[in-house]
Amino acid sequence: MSQRSIRLWCALLSLKASLLFGYGIVKLNPRYERMLLHDDAAVLGVGIYGIVSLTHASLLEPSKGETLRQVVLKKWIKGDGHHQASNEFDVMMRLSSQSPYFAEPIGIISKGDVHERSYQLVMEYGGQDLQHYVMERGGTLPIPEVMRIGYQLALALEVLASNEVCHSDLKPANLTIRDNQIKIIDWGSSRALGIAQRTMDGTPIFSSPELIEGQACSKSDMFSVGLILYFLTTGKYLPEELRGTPFPNSFSALFFMANTEDPEPSYAGCFAKTLAVFQLVPELAACKDKEIGFRSFLRSMVHPTPSFRPSHREAISFFASHLH
Repeated sequence: MSQRSIRLWCALLSLKASLLFGYGIVKLNPRYERMLLHDDAAVLGVGIYGIVSLTHASLLEPSKGETLRQVVLKKWIKGDGHHQASNEFDVMMRLSSQSPYFAEPIGIISKGDVHERSYQLVMEYGGQDLQHYVMERGGTLPIPEVMRIGYQLALALEVLASNEVCHSDLKPANLTIRDNQIKIIDWGSSRALGIAQRTMDGTPIFSSPELIEGQACSKSDMFSVGLILYFLTTGKYLPEELRGTPFPNSFSALFFMANTEDPEPSYAGCFAKTLAVFQLVPELAACKDKEIGFRSFLRSMVHPTPSFRPSHREAISFFASHLH
């Protein structure tokens, strides 16, 4: 069968799937010639902006034939779903082709008629999210495992910086893990470096001071990774001596103050001053001699001034030297 005949046959099968299951394929990763979604979706989570489900898909790759894989469906329930799905698809295509630490997009599907059409992003399933992973293991991870995760995230941050992209919402819930490999997901808050925003779309408790103030730089995600590693090691979001301040447990207050029209929100200033004291990582689990530098390196990752945070290459080198 010629290549033209194969493409025609795949197009007909996609049309059949659209008629049978009620969806149309808007975009498809060039790696695949066909995608057939199974009707067995189970909801993984529901958020403010969308619904995430897990299902199966039959995917045809010219070099491997047809395989059955678990895939994730992300459906938007607010905003322009087509625009949002397309933006995330394009960012994921670019990054996943350069590093294994970014989830691969598979396609975009649409459902409904012209009056009520919804769009869903189809992407690879990278395992359970890191938030649940660490909770199932008693709330903390051993430092050697944290080092391995830090190494993978440092490699990913270098790719982000080289593409002049800031994820802007790195947190345990936006990382997946399977077979000891991390993958970054959820690019809804990502932005190009150097573009200011009046509001922040990320999660304040894992955001750098500059992100809270609407700015993003190449080291903004480094700050978030420092907070993630702190959480994985201690099981805490913020140190206990900061729990008395009004912001750690008040997300409504966080968002209100981060989105205020005041050019210098009191929250952002308070947050930056608090971090400047370097009390963010006052204690970690007992470290072996070989790992004692982890505490001071973690402090440098969450410095309120971006230029004082380690470079991506320094982070890669540090974590690589501590791998077991």
